[in-house]
Parts: sequence; structure tokens; C-alpha cells
Amino acid sequence: MSNLGNDKKYEFSFTKEMRTLFVDLSVIIVNWNSAALLMNCLASVEKWFNGFTYEVFVVDNCSKEEDITNLKTRIQPRFPRVKIFYNATNIGFGRANNQVLHLCTGKYTLFLNPDTCFISDGMSKLLTICAQDHTGLVSCKLLKSDHTVELSCFHFPYFWRIVANSLLLGKIWPANKWRIFSYGIADQTKSLHPDWVLGAFMLLPTVVIKRVGGFDAAIFMYGEDMELCYQVRKLGLEVSYVSDFAVVHYGGCSWRQAWSDARKEAKVHQAILYFYHKHRARGLVSAVRAVFVLGALLRIIIYALVSLIPSGLKKSIDKIKTQWLILLTQFRRCEF
Repeated sequence: MSNLGNDKKYEFSFTKEMRTLFVDLSVIIVNWNSAALLMNCLASVEKWFNGFTYEVFVVDNCSKEEDITNLKTRIQPRFPRVKIFYNATNIGFGRANNQVLHLCTGKYTLFLNPDTCFISDGMSKLLTICAQDHTGLVSCKLLKSDHTVELSCFHFPYFWRIVANSLLLGKIWPANKWRIFSYGIADQTKSLHPDWVLGAFMLLPTVVIKRVGGFDAAIFMYGEDMELCYQVRKLGLEVSYVSDFAVVHYGGCSWRQAWSDARKEAKVHQAILYFYHKHRARGLVSAVRAVFVLGALLRIIIYALVSLIPSGLKKSIDKIKTQWLILLTQFRRCEF
């Protein structure tokens, strides 16, 4: 586990700053063409948020006309307490969240995806955990639509981890030691303090999220959750993953409307490059690109060999397309 959180200690005067806050929890949801799932999400919030006060903000990021109509004629009348804001253009996930931070009056702020659904009571417990000393961000177990566990805990992409993951060293590394490179599903059956967590569900003390300035506005989508966790840990605070509380995360409801699987994977690689551009020596950016190139070429060769087997042809072609796009991305200027 990274010791980044110990690099710099930062003491907050939580009590003083929280005196100006009026409700227990502020919830921010960014919507883009996901009104049907958003309706389900808000209904689950209404059902399972008990024992504390809360407010909900929805920021629509220039959805299609049909989605806007649903927001105005179905969702707003059904949930009159929810405050909905409409953007004339899609300004990106992080910036849309940041838009309403100044309106939050909750002691804690929850960044929540519209394709999530609460299935049990337990948010009060998470608020209690979030109030603990040295806790800067809390997440929970995310379940796929079939209620299997989704991988949502990650290590920061330090160079040796990039080398290990890109060059498939896990194939020769003992399985019980691989978690130092990458978490597995089995690891998420217990509570953890990972480097960063998926942005579908991120709970923070409001004073913390305002202190770090919200999400990085330079990132349109992908990597903003990793960057936020990095900033929280720079304050000397912990990122906590709670395994005994879960929400369903249908996943991909927005990005699949705009990007292919290959394009999404290329965006993930770009997010890592941005992380290095911002937080590491500039020379390492070129080194990371080189490792990505080697990793993509290695996989292209492997998938090409697998494609010689008739049963593996179609799957291999799709994977080759993904690796080819990742390869080409390393020779282009990154757009975040």
C-alpha cells in the first residue's frame, strides 16, 4: 500500500467549519442521458435514507431532448425537493459536480452516479465512519446488475505497477502476492484503505472536498476519481472502503452512448498519462508511454496467435482493435 498519506499531515478544525452546515448529507448526481436510471436511483435514496437529513442536487450535462423532458415532466414532479440544474453543453463529469459544491449545506457530500441504486439501510453507518479522525473519503462495495461484486478499489499507477500490469508479469508472479500490483475481487470482501476508489460512490466531509477544490476541472472524464483521492491523501487523510454496505452500480450507462470499449480503454490510459504529467517528473511520461507501447504490442501478438484458433477469432479481433487504439494513442497529444 502506498504511504502517500503519511507524506504530509494536515489537521482540520472540523467542528468549527461544520457549524455553518445545516443538513447531514448533500448528494450530487451528474446526469447525461440517464433519466430512467436516475428515477430509480432517486427512488432508492428516498426509500433507504433514514435517520439523517439530506439534500439532493442533480446536474444535467446537456442530455438529449427526450431526457430533458423526462427530467422536467416526470422526475421533478416526483421528487420536488431535488434541485435540478441544466447545462447548455456537456462540460464533463468533474466540472459538473463542482458546479453545485458551493450550494452544499451538508456536513458530508456524496458524489453518486445516476446508474446506482440503494438496496438496504446503512448510510448512517457510512456517515459515522466518515466522521472519524483521519478519514477523508469513504466508498462502499459496488455490485453489478447481477449482484456480483464490481472491482472498485485500486492502487495509484506507480511506474513499477504499470510495468507489471502492462507486461503481464502477473502470469509469472505468485497469485497471493499479486495484490501489491492490483486488487482482485476477493480482496473486496473485507474493508480496505486503497489508494483510490471508483467515482460512482464517493463520500467525503464537505470541508475536505471544498479544501481540495473539488474535482480537477481539466479532466473531462476518467481519472478524476483517482486524482481526487490523490489530493485527499496528500492532506494526510485516509481513503476507506467499507465492504459490508453495498449499492448496485449498473455501470457504463453514459460512456457507452459516446464511446466504444476500445475508446474507453484508451481514455483510461490517457488518465494515467495525465497523472504522470501532473504529479511526476516529465521524463517519466515518456517512459510510461513506452511501456504502454510495449504492452499493447505484446497483447496484439498474443491475440493474433489466439485468433488462429477458430473459436477465438472474433474475441481476439475485438481485443486487437482495443490494443491498436491504445498503441496509436501513445503517439498523439493527449486530450483530457
